[in-house]
Amino acid sequence: MNKISIGIPTYNRRESVSQLLQEIIDEKFTNDVHVLVVDDGSSDNTFDYIQRFAQNNNIRILGNTVNRGFAKTFLRLFEDCETEYLMLIADDDMVSAEGVYKLISFLDRVSPDFVSTAWQGVDGKPMRTKKREQRIEWADLRGSSNHLPGLVFRVSSVRPFIESMYMRMSQGCYATLMYPQVVLLLLQAISSSSCWWCPVMTGGYRPAGPMPSQLFDSNGESYGSVAGVWREQLAFIDLYTYIISVSNSQKSKKIFENFKTKECLNLYNRLVERMGNESEIGLFYFRLGAAFKSFRHPFRSIGQLFRYVALRVSADYVLLKK
Repeated sequence: MNKISIGIPTYNRRESVSQLLQEIIDEKFTNDVHVLVVDDGSSDNTFDYIQRFAQNNNIRILGNTVNRGFAKTFLRLFEDCETEYLMLIADDDMVSAEGVYKLISFLDRVSPDFVSTAWQGVDGKPMRTKKREQRIEWADLRGSSNHLPGLVFRVSSVRPFIESMYMRMSQGCYATLMYPQVVLLLLQAISSSSCWWCPVMTGGYRPAGPMPSQLFDSNGESYGSVAGVWREQLAFIDLYTYIISVSNSQKSKKIFENFKTKECLNLYNRLVERMGNESEIGLFYFRLGAAFKSFRHPFRSIGQLFRYVALRVSADYVLLKK
């Protein structure tokens, strides 16, 4: 039985997902790896267009009868996966045969519940990785999973949390709808310490770069916008509060309290980064206003700086362990 499936959610990208599937077949992946594609009710006839690939015994093409959204399509990959592990990639990415076989060797040797592999950026350099195999610390859980392609989950370790994911979605949780892979990992990590960095490069972006994101919130805002950052901030604070409320472990409660602290401490820098992408003049006035407030209240600002440092050191002390 094959150990791992490559899970591909797709929507209105029949040409790019066809190219990816043909490359997988040409690399003879399907001798050792399952491929599971879920089409999210595309309007460009993607589901019928890629049915020819299902002639291969190890490729399954599933389709949502209506567009359910990225997060629910993401969860369906886990619900229908028939192998021990699921590696996620986007429908416009490339997969490395050599990298996947090295990953399988790592899975056999370490038997992790979650793996964050290296991913090739447009410049050809690896993204999101460490130089060696090592456990993922609490502080790095979000950083290890923000970018979905190349993430690997042990399917049995996350299925117990799928119901909670659907519940959060039904309540309109922005974090779960926009970053389901992060939320799933955070829920999983409470009961598992077997989360690993693996420096193997399992795939990457094509030279032309990724296609424009199709992920927008209910207000039509991209998750990468300034408004998206603010909604993400509120949603993750609410998520951490929920996890604290349902956890029976004092250790978990302490960890997620410190996640809340780090989320708030990182907000300014994240807003500055996104503002710089959207509007240089807006970023200039934002920084000018912050500087003016510090100038008007210098002693208060110094006190806040010391408090910031103390909170960050305290949070890092708790979270830099796993």
